[in-house]
Amino acid sequence: AIFQSTSIMLSTFPAPEDYAGTIKGTLLWMNMFIMFFIFQSFSKLYLYQVKTVEAKSKDKPIPPFPEIKYYNNKDALAMLGDRLVGNTL
Repeated sequence: AIFQSTSIMLSTFPAPEDYAGTIKGTLLWMNMFIMFFIFQSFSKLYLYQVKTVEAKSKDKPIPPFPEIKYYNNKDALAMLGDRLVGNTL
């Protein structure tokens, strides 16, 4: 009786093909997350460049980068990047 239950257990173990959907979904999520991180980084760098050009043209002080990267809740592009990454988590 013990050997029969073991053979049934081994015959019903999932095949590698059964995991294809799970693996594809996980890889898709990982790729989206990485792309959102890249978008977040480049959006902050882009905004810093735009703010620097604006400040130079108006003879104002250039804002420090941490102000653009971490404490920026005025620009829609910065908020979009932050929320994409945060909501994906």
